[in-house]
Amino acid sequence: MQQRILFIHTQGGIGDLLLSAPIAEAIARSWPDAAISAWVRPAYRGLLAGNPWFSDCLAIDRRFVAQCAAIRRGRFDVAILPWTTAREAALARLAGIPVRVGQAGRMAYSWTFSHAVAVRSANGDQSTHWMEIQLDYARALGCRTDGVRPRVFLEEHERRNARALLARHGIAAGARPCGLHIGKGLRVPLTEDRWPVARFIEVGQRMLAAGRPVVLIGSAAERPLTERVAQGIGKGAVTLAGTTVRDMAALIAEMSVIVCPDSGPGHIAAALDVPVVAIFAVKSGVIARWRPWGAGHRVVTTGAWTCPKRCVKETCTRFDCLDAFDAEEVARAALELGSGH
Repeated sequence: MQQRILFIHTQGGIGDLLLSAPIAEAIARSWPDAAISAWVRPAYRGLLAGNPWFSDCLAIDRRFVAQCAAIRRGRFDVAILPWTTAREAALARLAGIPVRVGQAGRMAYSWTFSHAVAVRSANGDQSTHWMEIQLDYARALGCRTDGVRPRVFLEEHERRNARALLARHGIAAGARPCGLHIGKGLRVPLTEDRWPVARFIEVGQRMLAAGRPVVLIGSAAERPLTERVAQGIGKGAVTLAGTTVRDMAALIAEMSVIVCPDSGPGHIAAALDVPVVAIFAVKSGVIARWRPWGAGHRVVTTGAWTCPKRCVKETCTRFDCLDAFDAEEVARAALELGSGH
């Protein structure tokens, strides 16, 4: 009998979704007849397009009653809720899904789950990667998790379109540019006076001096700042920020290396086997947990920089720490990693 499974991940960012999606691969490999539907943020559905472990992505009405009715119509046997709120937990229960797997320790809603999973990071674990922590939800169902990993599946026509877009901006075929993402994917004011750009400009200039074209990527909100950085880097740097997340992934696939803070594009690159130089500036960032998955990447920290007391990346509004990393070290790492890709 086919198991119908609903994967609910309506919170968090790009990296959070990419590092949780391997849950579906683990389930599909353990239960070959399972049909797994995804309910994720609309802006991020493209990350799961072409993914063979998901049968479809649901577009669900924002109204609670309509959401509950839509989920009930799906006649799901299992709900996996790796990042959720009380609202989604209540929906899964009210929709009559018999097996509901979610996080333990949440007073407001953990009692609604049939399988409450103790999330290791909530219990002090700072050494396990987030993908491995997320796979505990699949393990709670008895699924094997060996060999699974974050993945983005691109069609060949998407890659061709990315190459054509690069060519229109002066990046010759086969040039394999350096990708540069300067944002964080957080809701912070991305203005020049509040978001340090000097070190990113220096990294770009060093890459150009070494003969590597530079392409800045990011969201539409980040585009004004990426244009400012491209101008600062000089001729040979272009900004293609503002594409869909799917088109951004196709661009990343054509790059030799990505330089970025610990942000979504870095996780996309790792899922596409593109080397990443990840800048961990904020001291509250847990490197072992959030570094790009897999081998062949490099992490650069800010060394002696001291964050203000109680500074955490989710609430910081200035990120002065991004003026403290060593641009020469970052550029050198990018050249080393990019030379073999």
